Amino acid sequence: GEKNGHGNIGLLAVAEKYRGKGLGTTIIHAAHNWFIKNQYKKSSVVTQGNNVISSKLYHGCGYSIEKIEYWYHVWL
Repeated sequence: GEKNGHGNIGLLAVAEKYRGKGLGTTIIHAAHNWFIKNQYKKSSVVTQGNNVISSKLYHGCGYSIEKIEYWYHVWL
């Protein structure tokens, strides 16, 4: 999709039994092709810091950490 004028990968998930088969990489490459087709010059993805599997996937597809934000939730 698009967010703030650039390509954005919102939510990506691969079922555990299908991981390690290149499906996540294929999905990200498809997103990159869509970004190029729609002339976005920048793209981003957000994940939780402790999500090591997703972080490795995104890094392997060329993404790097731009910023870290801490979100705190208070349940009343």
